[in-house]
Amino acid sequence: MPGVLFDKDSAKRIAHVVRTVERTPTGLLRIRRNRQATPASTVGIYNMDAQTIPAYGLVWLGAWRANNGDMQGKRCEYGGVTEVAIAAGPIPVGAVGTGWRLGVHPVIVTGYAAISTKVRLGVTPASWYARVNPIGPMMVVGHVPAIDQPAGLPAGTGLIMVRFDRFRPECL
Repeated sequence: MPGVLFDKDSAKRIAHVVRTVERTPTGLLRIRRNRQATPASTVGIYNMDAQTIPAYGLVWLGAWRANNGDMQGKRCEYGGVTEVAIAAGPIPVGAVGTGWRLGVHPVIVTGYAAISTKVRLGVTPASWYARVNPIGPMMVVGHVPAIDQPAGLPAGTGLIMVRFDRFRPECL
């Protein structure tokens, strides 16, 4: 059976692409504007809100932007929203940043002192913060120590480690 012949330059490019895809988690690759590969659990977020998105704030994800594949993000307007991400850092108005959709990450919560592990969290309406919600998309796995809490958080809020679930709990 005859094989396919490539010139040396094409063979090198094909080998490079295969190695790159094989090195990424589950073989999936998403190219961002800066042409760097991002893991499947991260997403580019374009801030559509009138305020800067705080680091570790909960962002409501809207439609895809046609020009580069980033998601539109803003504050959650009402409870029950499950299409959310956690901002990996502050995202200024009209700028693009990175957020997490899966995995274990810190998030800002209201009622920090009263939250225990194995409790589900969801969105707080008109806020960047999470709160207890029995059908929320995040499960609390631990607290961030007081020494590692960011300065300037409002009273009663703090960082908690959560696990984003790909599968949402079913309503009974």
